[in-house]
Amino acid sequence: MSGRYGKTKRQFRSKLLSRRRQLSLARLVIRKKQEGDDEVSADAPAVAAVPGPSADPIQLDVDSELEPPQPSTSTATTPISATKRKFGYRQGLPLRDHISAAEQRQRPIETSFVRCCMMSALVRGLACTECSEPTLKIRAIDRRLGLVCLLETYCTTCGAVLNSTLSSDRVEEEKAGNVPFVVVRQAVAATMDMGVGHAGLVKLCRFMDMEPLQHKSYSRHVKAVTAANMTVVSSLFDDAAKTVRQMYRERDPSITDDSVLDLTVTFDGSWMKRGHNSLYGIGCVVDVETGLVLDLAVLSLYCQRCAIAKSQCRRNRAKFNRWLDSHTECNQNYRGTSGGMEVEAAEILWNRSMERGFRYTTMVSDGDSKSFKHLTNLRVYGDVELHKEECVNHVAKRLGTALRKLAASGKKSGVTLGGRGFGRLTGNTMSKLEEYYYLAVRGNTGKLNKMHDAVWASFDHASSTDEKPQHDRCPVGADSWCFYQKALATGQKPGPHRVNVHTALSAEVASHVKDVYTRLSDKSLLERCLQGKTQNPNESLHSKIWAKCPKAGFVGLQRVLSATCAAVAEFNSGVEVTMRRLCGTMGITSGERLIASAEKADRKRVREAERQAEASTKTAQRARRFTRAAEADASASDYAAGGF
Repeated sequence: MSGRYGKTKRQFRSKLLSRRRQLSLARLVIRKKQEGDDEVSADAPAVAAVPGPSADPIQLDVDSELEPPQPSTSTATTPISATKRKFGYRQGLPLRDHISAAEQRQRPIETSFVRCCMMSALVRGLACTECSEPTLKIRAIDRRLGLVCLLETYCTTCGAVLNSTLSSDRVEEEKAGNVPFVVVRQAVAATMDMGVGHAGLVKLCRFMDMEPLQHKSYSRHVKAVTAANMTVVSSLFDDAAKTVRQMYRERDPSITDDSVLDLTVTFDGSWMKRGHNSLYGIGCVVDVETGLVLDLAVLSLYCQRCAIAKSQCRRNRAKFNRWLDSHTECNQNYRGTSGGMEVEAAEILWNRSMERGFRYTTMVSDGDSKSFKHLTNLRVYGDVELHKEECVNHVAKRLGTALRKLAASGKKSGVTLGGRGFGRLTGNTMSKLEEYYYLAVRGNTGKLNKMHDAVWASFDHASSTDEKPQHDRCPVGADSWCFYQKALATGQKPGPHRVNVHTALSAEVASHVKDVYTRLSDKSLLERCLQGKTQNPNESLHSKIWAKCPKAGFVGLQRVLSATCAAVAEFNSGVEVTMRRLCGTMGITSGERLIASAEKADRKRVREAERQAEASTKTAQRARRFTRAAEADASASDYAAGGF
């Protein structure tokens, strides 16, 4: 190559070789310093923190300019982080980088759960069997067993060790080998149930001055606890199937154990991370009649072992393929997008429903459920048709969403629909209309025409005026919620609409809102709401799952699977039954205090559920919701961007 391009290429090659020579010289300088040779040429560049030959390959930026060599008369020091520098300020003491295992074993453990100074009182005054002196004491020996230590009874006079024992017994398992300790297994299960994981256990041990469990050991226990939770929830699914079959048998005595039952279930998916890039997703099926969870599916897009292997073998594809052939326990059980996890979970659950003799022929889900469309196209039950029932909560939320969009779109088109003022779509008005729509649907289950009239009654009532009252669809009688019909039933003159209508809509606003009510009062939509069911059981279950496995941090599939199984078990049978079966599966004896605490938690849950079910509680909740909406409207103009 000749000309300008050839000259540019030669300059580039010369520049690259110069960079390589400088890098080789820098490595030589560091190697000599490590060997104790401080006689470095002044022409050598002072390069700090240059990786040695064993480090990862360096990618050179050939377009960057290196600083000119600077003479150095002192040995270069490695830069330290700001955190390490701050920690080094503590009382002027140097920061220790590492504490040896021998030094750790010599550290006292008197301040842990095992108080040897208090336990020594048990043997005080007893004579030693070797020297007959009454100088026996108890000490704890750190054997690097995590939360367990070795207790010894010894004589301070002759030094004889009379007997010893471990501070915890071992898990009752059939297989021999390194059998884990009960206290360690219990601690791991507790931290998993609380959702704090290994980091939480380390913090607890830090405050209790105890040796924490290593992360590798913790992971082995997590795997064992997850397997136990899966066993427990599988047995509870069998119990739930028997309960459902028994309930249907009471209605129809001809049903046998081999009969296939058509069930109405609620289904909903949930993701570990908000958005559309979650690595984990779950799906659960809940029977509408009994409220019991019948099955679950946990999907994962990630396997940590695969990710590590890919990183280590990124330049040797053949080596990775050989490792992959031996990698049988992969945590990635789904390949697709995060948004498709719900559909995949539904397909898994519907396909294996026949294993227990069930067909989920009616699904209660939200309006835009892709799962129902996917299952319909699959024809999972052959010629048996699937039916979709709308979640009443989601349908009512459609009204609120549509009204808020309408109020926002009015500003763009120059029509004032929202904002403050009588007859406009305020936040309080939209919340109340959404609530009235919900009550109209839930209060008329199984009655299509009455449901349709009740939906329109709330609109007619809101758009009525003294000159044009529209209360023909409002309920009649002295106990009617409509002030107009109540006055007519008691023989009184109705009061003014401006005072008695709390969701008033002006004529202009009502003309725009009417289109929304026309769409959401369509009988084809209301037909799918006749059962008046919601996805509340699924949403309640999801909250319990993510309480045991918070979305804030990253966890592996084992943690998500264990949290899902544990939450489902407690959701179906309560804490007491779950703890009994879990302890039995793990080979741990369930103590009296454990059972008493679990029973107390179940009683508290029942009391709270009964309180929430009371009409007065629901009325108070609605009142608080409307009050918050009204306060939000009142303070809507308090803040404006750039208004200060």
